[in-house]
Amino acid sequence: MRPEFDRLVGRLVLIARALGFVALTYFLPALIRDLVGYAIPGGTVVAALTGSPPWIALGTVLLAFAIAALFVRLYSRTGPEADQPRPLLRLDPAWGKGWSQGVVIGLVAATLAIAPMLLAGAVQITGWSSTLAAAPASALGLLILLVFLAALEELGFRGPAQRDLGRAVSFPVAAMFLAGSFAVIHGVNPEIGRRGMAGVFLAGMGLAGLVRWRGDLSVAAGAHAGWNVAAGLIWSVPVSGYHLTPRLLEADLVGSVGWTGGSFGVEGSIPGIVVLALAAAASWGLPHARRDTEGLDAAALRGFS
Repeated sequence: MRPEFDRLVGRLVLIARALGFVALTYFLPALIRDLVGYAIPGGTVVAALTGSPPWIALGTVLLAFAIAALFVRLYSRTGPEADQPRPLLRLDPAWGKGWSQGVVIGLVAATLAIAPMLLAGAVQITGWSSTLAAAPASALGLLILLVFLAALEELGFRGPAQRDLGRAVSFPVAAMFLAGSFAVIHGVNPEIGRRGMAGVFLAGMGLAGLVRWRGDLSVAAGAHAGWNVAAGLIWSVPVSGYHLTPRLLEADLVGSVGWTGGSFGVEGSIPGIVVLALAAAASWGLPHARRDTEGLDAAALRGFS
């Protein structure tokens, strides 16, 4: 009877810890970021995404990322096997290589989603954007902002929470719950709609698969950033409800909202949803970084007995 009770207690503790780490690695840093940003005129992330100088928002995002990263690093140093199969976040060439690979994945995936719209004439490129030439430094700041915004969301929804919840219940349940939560927080984005929510959910599922495959957050954080940069800055279509400024090109949406995603962007488009669904299926089919990271093993149970 005692092993069964220990296992139940272990699951409950892991579930509670997973939910606590969502709060510590996403909601608390995001709250601090937004409180500081709203206190300073033009300092919010939304203002930075839509044309205001990005430097204040970049500072608040870097602060939020630093807070989240601290909690993730502390997580890797606590609890049975918290750093297995490898630490979620670290500074070394291997992590940087994984992040770079992820950026390529994100760039390619976003381009594949936008290509059918370009070929069908639903997205028409009308030329280079004057916003980039007018403010190249702001464009660089916006690029860095997108990278750290993506990393912050990965720390919150695919970091300690996914690892602990996957051990407590199962990877599929953990991934679906956290991808659903990821979609819900995007519910406040402009013009999201049901297709947009579906696209964000599928993106979360695909990123969860990349974390299970890699064993850390490097590839997922890179892929998340690569998708946003490709869609919003390079191809210059709306991304997650925002038409980014400055941007590289000027693109007009002339197709139906269902085909282009409309003002919400490529995540809510039919091609985008198809690409995200295929990417999620592909990432879930990748080999696991370590096969004993699902469920409570003997080492984990020792921490609760």
